[in-house]
Amino acid sequence: MKEKIQRKIKGLIDQYKKLDSEQLFFLYIGIVYIVFILLDLLGILVNLSAALKYASIGACLVYVVSKKHHDSDLIFALFFTVIADTILVWTQYATVGVIVFCFAQFFHAKRIHQFKTRWFFLFAIFVAFILVFSKYSNLVPIYAISTLYAFMLIFNLISAFAYDKSHKTRASFFLKYGFIAFICCDTCVALRYVILDGHMPELILPIVSFLVWVFYLPSQVLLSHSSLAVEKLSKTRTSGKLKI
Repeated sequence: MKEKIQRKIKGLIDQYKKLDSEQLFFLYIGIVYIVFILLDLLGILVNLSAALKYASIGACLVYVVSKKHHDSDLIFALFFTVIADTILVWTQYATVGVIVFCFAQFFHAKRIHQFKTRWFFLFAIFVAFILVFSKYSNLVPIYAISTLYAFMLIFNLISAFAYDKSHKTRASFFLKYGFIAFICCDTCVALRYVILDGHMPELILPIVSFLVWVFYLPSQVLLSHSSLAVEKLSKTRTSGKLKI
């Protein structure tokens, strides 16, 4: 029995050594995901669950920087995502956090549609205009910015579907389902605010809050593997080799 267990352990170790960096990333993130989902279901070790969630998003950025370094737009999108999460988790500046999320969505849109870099500065000016306009129009700034964010997310979701339909690549697959998971997550976030404002039964609040991270981490993992630039670069190099 002991030898049989040792053989199984050795077999698992051998399989582990054969995994590439992408497979290892999925393995580690999968383990973290299962752990914090179980912690949330059991309602225990809340701080550990929060730390694992935050670290998992940071891990997506580290993975992209190390493995997708040719895709600066994807790196910026994940970078702004981490910054936004940091602000929303550790501070009370919710409006600032949503603004930073808007910048993350901008870079996702930029990498899909190949916008010029100058559009980022124009977009930043537009965001500033919305803030000023909302202030002098007696609008709640976070509602105005959240509306912009919602439009951008829907725009990117539609763009992801269109890109996948025309390209049908591995990256486009991750892009499409990444944004599907992303919008499911943010729908749950919106429902949570609606419930807290008293417009829906408070009974479903725990379920909605739980589902936020059920969708959020998968969305970021999928998007971190949706590098359109790296895929195009790989195809260019392959076609170049074939021509020689």
